[in-house]
Amino acid sequence: MNKYIKSISRIVRDFRRKILEKDFYVKVIILANLAGTLFGFYWYRGLLESTPVYLWPLVPDSPIATLLISTSLFLYLKGNPNKYIDVLAFFGNLKYGLWTVFVELYMFESFLAVNSLPMYLFIIFSHLAMFFQAFLVLKYTELSWKPAVFAFSFYLLNDFVDYSLGIYATLPRDVSIVSLTSFVAFTLTVSAFLYYSKSLVVELEIGK
Repeated sequence: MNKYIKSISRIVRDFRRKILEKDFYVKVIILANLAGTLFGFYWYRGLLESTPVYLWPLVPDSPIATLLISTSLFLYLKGNPNKYIDVLAFFGNLKYGLWTVFVELYMFESFLAVNSLPMYLFIIFSHLAMFFQAFLVLKYTELSWKPAVFAFSFYLLNDFVDYSLGIYATLPRDVSIVSLTSFVAFTLTVSAFLYYSKSLVVELEIGK
């Protein structure tokens, strides 16, 4: 099993390296994420209209995550990465990529009742892409504890605002469903922090 996991990890690392070596690929990813960001803000338009402006940065979760990784990759191309933007992009794409896929699959009947099958599949696969692209960031960012704690705190605040004020989108107002999805969101926030922390510890050990 360990041999299989190492093989998969090596394939992922090689694939990530090949993407980042070609500016063209990076630019395509940036443009795709910017298009997704615009679509995402349109998707959230109703919720944004009913939410106070000062809470807007905590409302359109996936669009903000794709905007962050677009910015992160753009700064990488310019040779001037920002580790705070990088870690926010990593957390956001990992978290909301997997969270959305989980919710879409768990409540597929509800979503298919209001969306076409092509749109349903588009949402699933586009958010899977968000999850995978999150790991591009760890290839070029400067790993550091302060940005990790900052991102962890930000996304915990996001969870608190979402589920205490009820400003999440597209979920039935069923207590059991909200409890489950909030637990998954919290778990993914912690998981992102633990994975980033593990990567940082490994890097520190190699640097010794």
